[in-house]
Amino acid sequence: MGFVHLHVHSHYTLLTALPTPDDLIHQAQALGMTSLALTDTSAMYAAVEFYSHAKDAGIKPILGAEVWVSKDLRSKNNTAEDR
Repeated sequence: MGFVHLHVHSHYTLLTALPTPDDLIHQAQALGMTSLALTDTSAMYAAVEFYSHAKDAGIKPILGAEVWVSKDLRSKNNTAEDR
Protein backbone atom coordinates (compact mmCIF):
# COMPACT_ATOMS: atom_id res chain seq x y z
CA MET A 1 0.00 0.00 0.00
CA GLY A 2 1.38 3.40 -0.98
CA PHE A 3 1.33 6.70 0.84
CA VAL A 4 -0.62 9.67 -0.51
CA HIS A 5 -0.32 13.25 0.72
CA LEU A 6 -3.86 14.64 1.06
CA HIS A 7 -3.00 18.12 2.36
CA VAL A 8 -0.72 19.78 -0.20
CA HIS A 9 -0.45 23.48 -1.05
CA SER A 10 1.05 25.05 -4.17
CA HIS A 11 2.29 28.59 -4.70
CA TYR A 12 -1.34 29.59 -5.24
CA THR A 13 -1.78 29.41 -1.46
CA LEU A 14 -0.15 32.77 -0.88
CA LEU A 15 2.38 33.18 1.94
CA THR A 16 2.21 29.46 2.73
CA ALA A 17 3.83 27.41 -0.03
CA LEU A 18 6.37 27.83 -2.84
CA PRO A 19 6.15 24.83 -5.19
CA THR A 20 4.36 25.03 -8.51
CA PRO A 21 2.01 22.21 -9.48
CA ASP A 22 4.75 20.90 -11.79
CA ASP A 23 7.26 20.91 -8.91
CA LEU A 24 4.84 18.86 -6.81
CA ILE A 25 4.27 16.35 -9.60
CA HIS A 26 7.99 15.95 -10.31
CA GLN A 27 8.70 15.33 -6.62
CA ALA A 28 5.87 12.80 -6.41
CA GLN A 29 7.35 10.99 -9.43
CA ALA A 30 10.82 11.03 -7.85
CA LEU A 31 9.36 9.43 -4.70
CA GLY A 32 7.48 6.80 -6.71
CA MET A 33 4.06 8.04 -5.65
CA THR A 34 1.07 7.02 -7.77
CA SER A 35 -1.40 9.63 -6.42
CA LEU A 36 -1.18 13.18 -5.13
CA ALA A 37 -3.72 15.69 -3.81
CA LEU A 38 -3.72 19.44 -4.26
CA THR A 39 -5.65 21.33 -1.58
CA ASP A 40 -4.85 25.03 -1.85
CA THR A 41 -6.45 27.40 0.64
CA SER A 42 -9.59 29.22 -0.51
CA ALA A 43 -8.78 28.73 -4.20
CA MET A 44 -8.60 26.17 -6.95
CA TYR A 45 -6.55 28.21 -9.44
CA ALA A 46 -4.15 25.34 -10.11
CA ALA A 47 -6.81 22.63 -10.54
CA VAL A 48 -6.76 22.34 -14.35
CA GLU A 49 -2.96 22.63 -14.61
CA PHE A 50 -2.39 20.15 -11.78
CA TYR A 51 -4.95 17.65 -13.09
CA SER A 52 -3.70 17.60 -16.68
CA HIS A 53 0.01 17.47 -15.79
CA ALA A 54 -0.53 14.76 -13.18
CA LYS A 55 -2.48 12.61 -15.66
CA ASP A 56 0.30 13.09 -18.24
CA ALA A 57 2.84 11.98 -15.62
CA GLY A 58 0.86 8.86 -14.71
CA ILE A 59 -0.11 10.19 -11.27
CA LYS A 60 -3.72 10.07 -10.07
CA PRO A 61 -4.70 13.67 -9.24
CA ILE A 62 -6.93 14.32 -6.23
CA LEU A 63 -8.47 17.79 -6.17
CA GLY A 64 -9.64 19.57 -3.05
CA ALA A 65 -9.59 22.89 -1.26
CA GLU A 66 -9.03 24.09 2.26
CA VAL A 67 -11.82 26.54 3.00
CA TRP A 68 -12.76 28.71 5.94
CA VAL A 69 -16.37 28.60 7.13
CA SER A 70 -17.97 31.31 9.24
CA LYS A 71 -21.44 31.47 10.72
CA ASP A 72 -21.47 35.27 10.73
CA LEU A 73 -19.74 37.10 7.90
CA ARG A 74 -19.96 40.43 9.72
CA SER A 75 -17.95 39.25 12.73
CA LYS A 76 -14.17 39.72 12.61
CA ASN A 77 -13.62 37.36 15.55
CA ASN A 78 -15.60 34.18 14.93
CA THR A 79 -14.61 32.07 17.91
CA ALA A 80 -16.40 29.51 20.04
CA GLU A 81 -17.18 32.24 22.60
CA ASP A 82 -19.31 34.05 19.99
CA ARG A 83 -21.84 31.20 19.90
